Formats: sequence, structure tokens, C-alpha cells
Amino acid sequence: MPDDIHANCVPREEFDKVASQIPQLQARIAELEARMEKYEGPHAPPSAGEERYPKREPTGNPVGKPKGSHGATRKLEHQAPDETIPIKPKECRRCRHPLGEPARWERRLVLDVPEPQPARLLEFQKGICICPNCGTETAAVDPRLPAKGEFSPRTLALVNDLRFRGRFSVPMVKAFLRERHGMDVSTACILDMTSRAAGSLRAAHNGIVMRIRSSRSVHVDETGFYLNGKRIWCWIFATDSDVLFVIRDSRGSGVPMRILGKDYSGTVVCDCFSAYDLLKKRLPKAKIQKCWAHLLRESKRCSQESEEGKALHSELKAFFRRMKAFLLTKPAADSRAAEYAAALQWLDKLPADAKEPRVARLLGRLRKHRQDWFTCIAVPDVEPTNNNAERGLRPQAILRRLRGSLRSEQGKEDHEAMTSLMASWQLHGLNPGLQLENELCRVFAESHPP
Repeated sequence: MPDDIHANCVPREEFDKVASQIPQLQARIAELEARMEKYEGPHAPPSAGEERYPKREPTGNPVGKPKGSHGATRKLEHQAPDETIPIKPKECRRCRHPLGEPARWERRLVLDVPEPQPARLLEFQKGICICPNCGTETAAVDPRLPAKGEFSPRTLALVNDLRFRGRFSVPMVKAFLRERHGMDVSTACILDMTSRAAGSLRAAHNGIVMRIRSSRSVHVDETGFYLNGKRIWCWIFATDSDVLFVIRDSRGSGVPMRILGKDYSGTVVCDCFSAYDLLKKRLPKAKIQKCWAHLLRESKRCSQESEEGKALHSELKAFFRRMKAFLLTKPAADSRAAEYAAALQWLDKLPADAKEPRVARLLGRLRKHRQDWFTCIAVPDVEPTNNNAERGLRPQAILRRLRGSLRSEQGKEDHEAMTSLMASWQLHGLNPGLQLENELCRVFAESHPP
């Protein structure tokens, strides 16, 4: 045997040592690939990618909008000014000679905000009358007078608007109230303001639950949350008119089952998470629409790895475009039935097997939820994607990152109520801060203390 072969041979002891490390290295590779899926997988959020905004190649076109396009400059000249302030120079800017009246006036409009106003202390003289007929005492009520506490509806609305829409932390809210309005309040006081506002609007919060139970379709999704550092789950139930956030320690089908009720007969739009498979069995009257956005993201990942995946992704994209075009026509019932049958036939014609494991899993998922991909064709006013729920969860994900964790069961319930009400008002095009004040005023005006 040549000497150079002996020179390249590895000693038996070293070979056995390396071979014994192979299972450990394989397990480590699998672990790292699973972690990488969270940032590069088909269901990872766009913010998780390192290259969120890839740099485009220069086109050579001029910078800016084309000539003749509609401008975006703020137009102030059509508004009447609240105050006119004449200003004129006193001396020449070159030789410092005194100047007389201006030769001409130039008009400039500037938007200004009011100066910070100190908080006002209101004193209410409550009249208490005794009924001459039955002797019952009746106290006067006022929309600005809370049944309990010493903060007006406007103050409660401001604090909660800062906390949940402005995403202010409690120290930031304290600093804002002190610097802008001269109010020196404690951390416990701010948390108590949230609890009082949420407790006063408990009936409005329950009304959202009842409307969702009677809705024709609802988008459902969930994301991780934390309570005292413990992993819990924030669920969203979104319709065309309402948004409900529910925070529970379970990710199972029991949560949507309790919210929707066993007699729910609408359509549930969701992804392919296993909890929704059980939900389909537990809600026999409901229909399920699986999310095409999740499906296309998965097929796009397959297209980047194999030719089989590329062909499947192209087929799914083409069908999705045709389906969207069909839904935009607002078809009649007979047209929907024919298109639904054609969609099932199209799905059955897809390849039955595949060599690539990821493509095979995707084909299996398509056939597992065979009818649930086309519910939007058979049932009017049902969207093929779950984007409404995913967009609604983004503010919750931001709050989770900023605050880290909820601290108590009471804080969890307050969070559910306030975020649900504000998201629902915003869905109607209302100003959530102003609407919160109006709702509190209505509740205080209707309250009748004994």
C-alpha cells in the first residue's frame, strides 16, 4: 500500500471519537433549523427578516411623482384663521435705519397647538330630594360626575387612550399628566383609573361578545402573551363591525368554543392550526374557511426549494387570482354552487404525491381540509384569507414587546375590555379617545346611586 495513503488515514481512536459526536451534531442541526424557521419560515412575520426592505435596483427615472399628478401638500389657505398676528420690522437689517409702515404684507399660515392647560378642579353640589309620595331619596346625577372616585370621564379617557393606543408606559403617563396638566398621581392611581373605566364599560364589552356570537362570519387567530412571566395566549375574534380580544392560558379549541357558543352557525375564518380542526367537530352548525394567505406563503417556500414546489406554487397562485376575480363579481347562488363544484374538481386533479417532503405535506394539507378552502365561494361575504385577524393582532404584539408582561388577573381583564372597545370604535371610524369619554359620560349619567 502506498505511503501517502497511510499518511492520510485517521487513527481509529480519533475516528471513533468523531463518530460518537454525529448524533449530537445532528440533533443540534435540527434544533438550529427549527429556530431558523421562526425567522425565515413561511409564517414568520415580515419584521423578523434581516432584509425587511431589500434595496431596489436604480431605474434611471426622475425622482418624485410624475408631472401632473395630484399633490400631497397641506392646503391651509381655504381655512379661516383663528387669530391674525401682524408683525413688521423695526429697523433696516443692513444699515439699522428706523423703518415706517410696510410697503406690502405677505400672508403666512401656521398650524399651532394650544398651550398645556392645568387640570381644573370641579365642585358639584349634589341635590338630594325626598319624594313626598313614597319618601325615597333621589340624588342628582351628572355626566361629568363619576359614581365613584375623583377623576372625570375626560381624565379617565385620556389616561386609557395614552396607555392602550399611545402605548405609554405607566411612568410615561405619570410624566405626561404632571408636565402637561400639573397632576401628580401615583402608579396605583393610574392603574385604578384603567380598572374603573373598564368596569364601567363592562356592559359594552359584553355587547361585543353577543354580537360576535350572532355574526355571519368571524376571523379568529391567536398569539403568545405573558402574565407575570408565564406564557399565555391572546385570541382575537374580528368581524366587520367588532373586535374582541380574549387572553387565556390555553391555546386549545375550548377558547373559541366558549366565545362563539355551541350553536354558532356562521363561518369561522382561520389558519390550519390543529385547535381549529377540533373546533370544526365541536361546532356542527358552523362552516370553516382556511386562510389562503398562509397556504400561499407555504407554497412560496416550497417553490424556493424544488421544481415540484415551483409548479405547485404557480398553480395555487393562478387559482387564487381566478377565485378573487370571481368573488369581486358578487355572483348569484347558482353561480357560486357551480364554481364551488369546479374548485373541488380542480383540487382533486392536483398531484397525489410528491418526492419533496415539504411539497408532500402541503398536498396532504390541501386534501385534509378539502372543502374548507372554498367556503368563501359557496357562502357570500366570506373572505378567503385571515388577514383581518392578523392585522388586528399587530397592536397586541407591539404592546407585548413594549410592556413584556401583564402583572395581575385584574390587569388582564382590564386589558381585554379596553383594547376590544377601542379597536371596535376605530373599526367604525370613530375617535376612540373621544368615544371612550362619551361612553363614560353616558354610564355616569344613567347611574342612580341608592
